[in-house]
Amino acid sequence: MAFIPAQYCAKLVPLFEYANGNQAVNVLTFNHAEAVFASDLELLTDVYQAWWDDTAAPFVANTVKLMSITATDLTNADGLQHVVAIPGGSPGGNTGAVMPANVTFTTTFKTAFSGRSFRGRAYWIGLCENQVVGDLLDATQAENIRDAWETLGAGALESQWTHSVLSYVAAGVPRVTAEITQVTTYVNYDRRVDTQRRRLA
Repeated sequence: MAFIPAQYCAKLVPLFEYANGNQAVNVLTFNHAEAVFASDLELLTDVYQAWWDDTAAPFVANTVKLMSITATDLTNADGLQHVVAIPGGSPGGNTGAVMPANVTFTTTFKTAFSGRSFRGRAYWIGLCENQVVGDLLDATQAENIRDAWETLGAGALESQWTHSVLSYVAAGVPRVTAEITQVTTYVNYDRRVDTQRRRLA
């Protein structure tokens, strides 16, 4: 599919690495109120890195490291990009045995509208055995992860970035420009652990 612009939006991609060298990413999108400059992208990566250090890392295995953060302006095909490389990586804080990379937990990003074009989701990286009981994530851990995503959204908003869902297709037809909708609610529909097969080595 040809490039579809998302005006004043940025794609944020944190890259994680497991001890065995397997890598995993999350892809998040944020909308800016006005034209995006290099300093805006740098601020967005700063927000994410601070969130990782202060909020998310305790719920991630200490054998999983945040290696880099890339923010890319989606306004045009050759938009600005800011990359933060973290020498040696920044590890999680959970000392429990890490689960296989494909084992994850899904949080849904809801907006004010219904329909597939107006919701997103993210898969947690680096779950540990001490967070899971049978097929279910521990109730407290599930709430901690949901709250962590909410904290990221709030932190971004303080820096003039709005966590958003982008839609590139409507009724099977590519849009001319992406539909941008603000995330308003973070939801765990259940506590069942999920599978992200693309994260398998």
